[in-house]
Amino acid sequence: MRCELLGEGEGFIGQLARLHLCLEGEAPDAPRTLIAKLPTTVASNRATGELLGAYEREVLFYRDLAPATPYRTARVYHAAMDDNPASEYAPAIIRFVDRLPVWAMRLCMAFFYLVARTSRRRYLLLLEDLVPAELGDQVAGRNAEACLPVVRAMARAQAALWESPLLCDHHWVAPLDLGLRVGQLMFRGSRPGFETRFSGSLGVEDRAALDWLDRNSIEVVRELVRRAPETLVHGDFRLDNLFFDDGDDPLVVDWQGVARGPGVIDLAYFVSGSLPPDASGDDELLLVRAYHEALLDGGVSGYDFDACLHDYRCAVVLLLGRIVTIDWVDLGDERGALLIERWVDRILARVRGIDRAALVSTETSLPAHA
Repeated sequence: MRCELLGEGEGFIGQLARLHLCLEGEAPDAPRTLIAKLPTTVASNRATGELLGAYEREVLFYRDLAPATPYRTARVYHAAMDDNPASEYAPAIIRFVDRLPVWAMRLCMAFFYLVARTSRRRYLLLLEDLVPAELGDQVAGRNAEACLPVVRAMARAQAALWESPLLCDHHWVAPLDLGLRVGQLMFRGSRPGFETRFSGSLGVEDRAALDWLDRNSIEVVRELVRRAPETLVHGDFRLDNLFFDDGDDPLVVDWQGVARGPGVIDLAYFVSGSLPPDASGDDELLLVRAYHEALLDGGVSGYDFDACLHDYRCAVVLLLGRIVTIDWVDLGDERGALLIERWVDRILARVRGIDRAALVSTETSLPAHA
């Protein structure tokens, strides 16, 4: 067997290698190459991946949920990890920490991060090599017309698991509203560095949007979860995690962020990361309509277009807050830095067209250090 290192990838917290197999005897249907996926060797990123449960979540996805997932994805040949019985209690621990005073939350997060840095848990995925399918390129992005098939495929897959009880059978498929105050604390800690780094991109209106998120993001998430139907959320649905071949639907990889919640989260994530900043509002509306129509074609009912559009706009603004916390991972090479620079420009362009006051029934202003 020969091992070809492919470098760090998959959201910057994993590393990939292509294994060239030497087979004995007749094996005409056996693969000649496999993709091995392991945790990153970058210590800070490894700790972040461990803290977020990303490695365990992806192993469990391929082992327990992938067969029931309507998305096209890589075939898994082996999925293994060192077991941790305490993982089952992770959601309860997060809920407990989320209720603590800020100073106590900070202490808990610092403690958990130190524990994550010392973790020696082993994780391994052996996956189908999707070459010659072509990997998408988020740095290059795509225009609205080229995004349409992806959006429709996403909606068809979500429709198949729309409000499915299957999603509640796995503790590691977390709900979107888990750990909201912890997320807000991360946002507030990362915001000064974000504003310094992207000062050339941020205008007065953009900084106002960040202020608004600081006050209202928790309530927006809560309302979105209460209002929008639940389905499978990929959590990192972007071009760099999509392979394209002759099939109608893309092949979707990197399931480290899988969760359950409103499907528009993935729609907003994909659109905001793909469309160029100068794409028009009509281009964006075209994609939301295509998504909604594909949901209806997939059997979804009771979710009208106006509700879908409102929820999509909520998701776009919330994703700006998520981008702010990108400093939790080392972006690595020049491409990583270029990717986030273009993503910031693209999502800012989408947020600028949204009336934020219309996103919540009553704005809930929180003190600066609530």
